[in-house]
Formats: sequence, structure tokens, C-alpha cells
Amino acid sequence: MRGKEPSREELYALVWERPASEVAGELGISDVAVGKLCKRLHVPKPPRGYWARMRSGKVPRRPALPAFNAELNHARTRKEKARREATGQFPIPATAKQMHFIELALRDIAKTGTDVSSYRHTKNTIDSLDPSLAAQVLVLVQKNHVKWVPDQASQRDIQGARYCAGILVRKLMPIAKRQIVMLPIKQHAGYRNRDAGICLLHISDDVVEEIGDLYRLVQLKKLSYAAKGLGLSTHAWLGKNLYYRGLGVECESQLCVSQESLWIQSTFSGEHQAVELASEKHRLSHLFSPELFAIDFQFVPDHLNKRAIQPHWERIEGVMFSERMLRSISDVVDDVDGAIPGPKLAVVERLWCGVDGHRPFSAALKEWRNVSKLLESWEEDIELQKERLCSDILGVTEGDNIAFREQGEETRIQVSYMTADIHDTDVVLYLSGRKYRKDGLLGRRNGWFSLRVQHAPDTMELEEPGE
Repeated sequence: MRGKEPSREELYALVWERPASEVAGELGISDVAVGKLCKRLHVPKPPRGYWARMRSGKVPRRPALPAFNAELNHARTRKEKARREATGQFPIPATAKQMHFIELALRDIAKTGTDVSSYRHTKNTIDSLDPSLAAQVLVLVQKNHVKWVPDQASQRDIQGARYCAGILVRKLMPIAKRQIVMLPIKQHAGYRNRDAGICLLHISDDVVEEIGDLYRLVQLKKLSYAAKGLGLSTHAWLGKNLYYRGLGVECESQLCVSQESLWIQSTFSGEHQAVELASEKHRLSHLFSPELFAIDFQFVPDHLNKRAIQPHWERIEGVMFSERMLRSISDVVDDVDGAIPGPKLAVVERLWCGVDGHRPFSAALKEWRNVSKLLESWEEDIELQKERLCSDILGVTEGDNIAFREQGEETRIQVSYMTADIHDTDVVLYLSGRKYRKDGLLGRRNGWFSLRVQHAPDTMELEEPGE
């Protein structure tokens, strides 16, 4: 046990079974250190003369090991925390003005049809607000506390209301934190001000549903992001520099959702000027479960029969013939271009036609080189036909979400590229795109899928997908 601090139970057994000098030798410390360790761990030591009475044959009474105060406090704290989490009750002291703000916020919430009967009015404590109701109260207090001040109030009264509302927001935050997302204001690169402000967003069931709808719209329409108007009762801006009292109280905000993030864009408008604010982007995977982003995936087959390509066989033969012709003409153009250098041809023309004569050879070579541009256009048309051929055979279009088996596990990608490689004996269909992560969001890694179709056999075999 040398070099290792014993537990309370082990130390209690040691000091009551042998003298302190022997215990100190076993632990590798001094007698004084043993006494300090017993005091720190609240372990009772044998009284003076205890070992002398033991040697004389007497058996003195050994006291029981008392409960450790720290253990008692920890157990009490754990029990209180479990009770609060189970009941949702957090008794928090509040001033009369803060309770008045809560009553005004609940009145506005009740006007929207929300049931506020679970709240029990008390004189100076907040102890019956559930997290969802507390989040709504928090947002409304932050947004409307200046409106609730009488019109004849002085500037001192307004400052007092702001201070009171700020304290109340901090008191409500532990209750509402599971329903509130704090989005810091977007700042310029290289300049950071911690007092710039944040946006408090109440993640209610309606907001969660709207986020899921916007995310699916982005996926379906292949948008960079989608936005929707945000209700005034679901968000509020908070910060020392965000009191736009001179601008009026009109605020228009939008909830913006992309494939990976969400953020808030707001415009504060008044009679003479307007201020636009935007929050930092927050990753969706840090806020919601994958079920929110559930998308319908199309499973591509791991094998097909020969009939699947029979309706497209004429197109396949046409593409094969076009590719052969393209390769043949491209080889001829490359050979001619390499065999007839331009400078030498110019010398021959001057000797043949004179200095001021016509340049038939250069004109012919120029027209011949224009064939290369036509071949590039032809190649693009062939690639487009191969893409359409792959799409028609597999029933997949660009932007579709597909799923397939990769080494025994399901892999999901969003198709961004497809083609068909046509050979003399087989056709290979390729699909590629960004892979979906396990959290249901689109990742940055790419995956691909291929399906080989033999011309002669009745079946097709699946090639191993890869990245």
C-alpha cells in the first residue's frame, strides 16, 4: 500500500488494528502524517493508552466509523437534484418587479392559446415554471420589458427595468436552458467583442418542426439554405449594445437552415434607419437527433436481370459506335497536328506561293484544328447520353438520395454524378456523391456505387463500392 492513499475504511481498519508507528511504516509516511490523514478523512483514532490496555488483556470499546460529511452533502445534493429534475421545480427568489414581469409575460402567452394553468402564483419565489413555459417567459421578458415601462417613466426607470429584466433572465436560464439555444452575434473576422450580443431561440415543438421542414426543403430543391419568418415570441436579442430604443420596436427575423447549420437574420427598423443583425451558424447535429432529418432514401438494386437493359440496347449500341468514332477521329487529328508543325508549313508556303501569295496549307491546317473543338462538343454530348442512360436504367436522377450495401453496412449518398462505361462485353453504371453521416446530416466525404452489367449472362454482379 506504500505510495497509495488508503480509503476511509482501509485507514480505519489500520489505525485500530496496530499502532500509528507501524501504520506509518506500511504507508511510507510519518506518524504526524497519519494523524493529519485521519483528521482529513474524518477517521477516529485510538485514544491515549489504548494499546497499553490491549497488552494488559483488556478490550476497549471501538467506536463505529461515522458518516463523512462530504458524502452526506453529496448524497443530499444528488437527491435534491433528482427531485428538481423529476418535478421541474426550482425555487428561485424574485423581487416584486420581477414577479410583475413574469405575470405580464404569462398574460401575453395566454393570449396565444397556450395553457399557463400549471404556474402557481407566489409572492417572492419562482418555483412552478416548467422548462417550456420558462423559455417563453424568458424570451418575452427580454423582448418586451421596455414596453412594459409606463410612457411617463424617466430614463432612470427604464434603466432599472433593463437591469431587473437582465437579472430575471439569468434566473430563468437554468430552468429554460433545455429549451433555449444561444446563438452569438456574427462578428467580423479579427474583431471579437464578447459584449456584442446573442440571440435567444426558444426551441419549441413548432420551431423544431419548422427546422425539419426547412432542412428537407433544402435537400429536395438542392438549395444552399432555406429561410422562414420567425415569430416574435420565439426569439430575442440580448446584449449591452443591442438596445435600439431610438429605432423603434419593429423587428423582422428569419430562421435560416442549410444542410449543416441554422442561424437567425434580423432587421431592426425605425423611422430614420435600420440595423441588420445575423447570428453565428450553429451545427444542427449538436442540437437535434437524427430522426428530425429523416429523408426518404431510394435503395438501388445489388443485382439486375438482363431484361433491365434490353429496352435501352439501341441507345447503348449508339453510344458505343459514337465513342469508337470519336476515338478514331481524335487519333487522326492528333497525328496530323503532330506531323505538320506550323513553322515548317509557313516556310513551304512562302517558297511555293511567294511572300504575298495565298496560304492554302495554313488555312487547311487551321480548319483541321477546328475539328478538335467539334470533337470536344461531341464528347460532351456522349457524356450527357451516358448520364441519361445510367439514370434511365437505375431510375435515379442527380440530387436523389440513394442507399446501398457497402461491406455489409448500409451506405447513403446524395447523387451528384452518374455515368455509364460501355465496353464490348459489359456496361458499368456509376453513381457518386457526398455521403450521409450517422447523425443523418450530409457529410463532406464522398462515396460511390457501381453496377456491372454483362452483355451475355443473365445476371449482373455488383462491384465493391468505395470512396
